[in-house]
Amino acid sequence: ATRLGAAGEQYLSWLYTIQGFAYDGLGQLRAATDAYLRARAICEQRGEWNAAARVEHNLAYLAIAQGHYRAALRGLQRSYDLAAADFPHIAAHARRDMLECYLALNRYAEARDLAQQVYEQWCALNAQYEAAVTLVLLATAEAELGHDEAARATLDRAEAIFAQLGASAWIMTVRLRRGRIALR
Repeated sequence: ATRLGAAGEQYLSWLYTIQGFAYDGLGQLRAATDAYLRARAICEQRGEWNAAARVEHNLAYLAIAQGHYRAALRGLQRSYDLAAADFPHIAAHARRDMLECYLALNRYAEARDLAQQVYEQWCALNAQYEAAVTLVLLATAEAELGHDEAARATLDRAEAIFAQLGASAWIMTVRLRRGRIALR
């Protein structure tokens, strides 16, 4: 692509992104980060905000994989900021992943508040599956805050959606979460 000059430049951000995926799959996180940073620079230079938001999200996943949740939160916030105005699905995904970082950091009240907002976003986008996944995360936050009744009620709502969608693996996940609450 670089040898093609202007004709190949339009593909560089995607090629670097794909290279980042490949390195990530190989467990070479430093090389993946470098590839994603190249992709992000090109996306930003060209004003490709949708692609820049996705690349930023990929960088955040690398941070999560390394247990760097605070760095991931910063990256996810950047992804959200890039996507919020024009790309609502990307923005909602970024916020849901922020929610998972809050849970990993034991910031349960923030997780609960964000989960309620993200759930509403998914409902507005008519994304039932994503809304139900978010309900499971909301229930997790509620349970960790000691709000067992709210957690069970939220899991009931999630299970009903998963049953409607035929998502049997998620139904089992909901039942496991319900069992954890009962054990506590």
